[in-house]
Amino acid sequence: MFGMPSWKTTLAGLLPILSALGQLAGMAQTGQWNGDTLLTDIGLISAGAIGLFAKDRNVTNAPTPAPAKPV
Repeated sequence: MFGMPSWKTTLAGLLPILSALGQLAGMAQTGQWNGDTLLTDIGLISAGAIGLFAKDRNVTNAPTPAPAKPV
């Protein structure tokens, strides 16, 4: 997706953005704008953008190797 290295990070970025867009569309359709919800949506879109642009391509689950003992 979009050339992102990790589908998990991409999904973690897209879900909050889609959620915020859904809330904004619902408020636009009903005409009932709520300031608290708008601030929450701005936060969700910001968090989603961070998730989309996170650079995690070098992350592994392998444990950190122990340092070599001096000879």
